[in-house]
Amino acid sequence: TYEAGVKIPDEAMERLNLRLHQINPKWNYTISPRQVGRKS
Repeated sequence: TYEAGVKIPDEAMERLNLRLHQINPKWNYTISPRQVGRKS
């Protein structure tokens, strides 16, 4: 369980790789790994 009412800072949300779904985008989304620099 988690504590209700916990607010995630806007800066942290902007760093997430979220793709909102067309149906109920506030509730339905896909989170994917962030792309980082390639290894040689």
